[in-house]
Amino acid sequence: MRKEDFTPDAIHDELWRYELQEYEDGLGKLGGGKIVLRRIADIEITTVSEKDFHFIVDGTATLEVTADWEIPGEWSGDLPMKFSYEFDSDGKIVSEVSCSIDYSAFDAGVD
Repeated sequence: MRKEDFTPDAIHDELWRYELQEYEDGLGKLGGGKIVLRRIADIEITTVSEKDFHFIVDGTATLEVTADWEIPGEWSGDLPMKFSYEFDSDGKIVSEVSCSIDYSAFDAGVD
């Protein structure tokens, strides 16, 4: 891939695979309940920079999630995220530079 090939559509599947793996590894638990990642939407790329033979892709996206507990019950919502991932020249994520997920919508939804 070239720098200009990194578009939201081009990275969607890789971002989905990576975030889904993160959730399965335990990030999908809050407040004692399991959160299920349903979809990644609204991907926007802010910058793409080259680093050696890799690319650093910075951007934002929305994680659409559902949580289910006995109390307070089911909750669905959108969690904004900011990300920076290192991609190889084949368009695969090789490492996370940074990733932050805004859980405030979740906190407001269960209070």
